[in-house]
Amino acid sequence: MKKILVIGLIALIAVGCNQSPTSPAKKYIEWRSDNEIADAMVMKGLFHFVNIEQEIAYTYFKGSLDHDSTLFGSHVVLAWLTPEGDERKMHQDKARELVKDKNETSKLLVSLFDVPPGEGKRHAVWAKMHEIEPDGGFIHWRYALTKPTPEERISELETLLAKENHTLGTGHILNNLGYINYAVGNKSKAKSYFDEYIKVYPTGPNPYDSMGEYYYNEKDYDNALVYYNKSVELFPGSSSGVNMIKEMDKSGEPSGSHTSSEWQIWAYSTAAPSYIAENATVLNGNMEPLREGTNGWTCLAANPRGMSDPENGWENPHEAMPVCADGESMKWMQGFMSGTIPEMDHDGFAWMLHGDMGEDNSTPMVMAKDDAKDPSQWIESGPHLMLMPKDPKTIEGHTSDFNSGSPYVMFGGTPYAHLMIPVSDYYQYQPRQ
Repeated sequence: MKKILVIGLIALIAVGCNQSPTSPAKKYIEWRSDNEIADAMVMKGLFHFVNIEQEIAYTYFKGSLDHDSTLFGSHVVLAWLTPEGDERKMHQDKARELVKDKNETSKLLVSLFDVPPGEGKRHAVWAKMHEIEPDGGFIHWRYALTKPTPEERISELETLLAKENHTLGTGHILNNLGYINYAVGNKSKAKSYFDEYIKVYPTGPNPYDSMGEYYYNEKDYDNALVYYNKSVELFPGSSSGVNMIKEMDKSGEPSGSHTSSEWQIWAYSTAAPSYIAENATVLNGNMEPLREGTNGWTCLAANPRGMSDPENGWENPHEAMPVCADGESMKWMQGFMSGTIPEMDHDGFAWMLHGDMGEDNSTPMVMAKDDAKDPSQWIESGPHLMLMPKDPKTIEGHTSDFNSGSPYVMFGGTPYAHLMIPVSDYYQYQPRQ
């Protein structure tokens, strides 16, 4: 029975990796072994490797060498998975020794050890391998991932996905498409790829880990925790899932309803660094104190659009657009919301570390990009600090270009001109152009 299962495993995964042992005319990378157990371990290891399940992949490749010590490909992947040091060098040296009698694509694979990253040099090697064997699934995948631009990578991966017909063996392609689309700002498409990844590989930890990361980046920590917990349930050794669960525990987000005082205090106060947040006053939507503070700073939700789901509260801190402002910035905000000129004693500062849902950089109180006179002026900000000047003329020398990466003027030429100061991850919601 065990032998039948091993042979079945070989057949199944060989299809997904395009490494069929019955195709002698093909010039695939010579991963395979005549030893059935070693061969099954290699194919299983490759499957987990491309799905970023590295701890599992490492175990299978190490095991394959126990049954066949001549497998150069196992040494290649183990070198990739091993930190810099003697063990990695050993695997590299063994791969170089064992590949001498293999075909050209196999030798090119090993040659990558000596190719530095950057300047398209590694892509050139994968392009040569793809030219030699265009049907190699692993080769085509790496050829696609090393293309120079995100748009080229997406196009080539979509070609490969269509060729492989959205099967179990294409889960890693769906995963890559999800991440690359997210990076270029196409979040809805990214989520659809992660959803499909879960459908084609529902028993694997990485699809849930990827969806967890999607929700984490969207600051939807409740859903992120659901998916990370599922990932760890399927593979308790998942360092990524375990570490992210610990990270979210450190974030301190309370469980339960987003209408609770506990959640609102957490969401609004974390708009500022902890050394300000811990002693700030926190207000609810009726401007009533949820928590009295002592340092002169006030934190509150600042999204004038209101909640998308009032019954359940703000979807996440980003939707709430919380701001933590000092006393002078609170004067500025009161003037802004009432349509009057702010009366301030001196400049003020305000933090928005959860970003905002989008503003017309040139015109105050535009609620949607479709309503902007010039859509190119629309910016959905990530974390930032704001300087609210007593006299707007004092900041006129700054740029108004929000793609510059520098502090820039928002609402220039109006009484509400202020300086936006980007901090880390500022472009997470709207990629920098």
